[in-house]
Amino acid sequence: MSSVIPFPSAAQAFGETFSSVTLRAGSIEAERRGITRDQITIAMEQNRQLVTYFLGLLGSANEQDRQGGALGLTRLLGVTGGAA
Repeated sequence: MSSVIPFPSAAQAFGETFSSVTLRAGSIEAERRGITRDQITIAMEQNRQLVTYFLGLLGSANEQDRQGGALGLTRLLGVTGGAA
């Protein structure tokens, strides 16, 4: 299962810890890129850890991380049937 979260309002995925602010920014960035909340919810039901990781990347200040998060989330949505 997951490790202990070092501070409240955070999520951990694949060894990375993302604050709720970063995840919220990732959700907003996903919507800006045309990915709906419904699509994210469908994907979360299939693989919460992977979606959390990609949203964390999308909420990053680093442009390369954001691009990787967008690509990963878009591909995951294609696999789970929630294609963007």
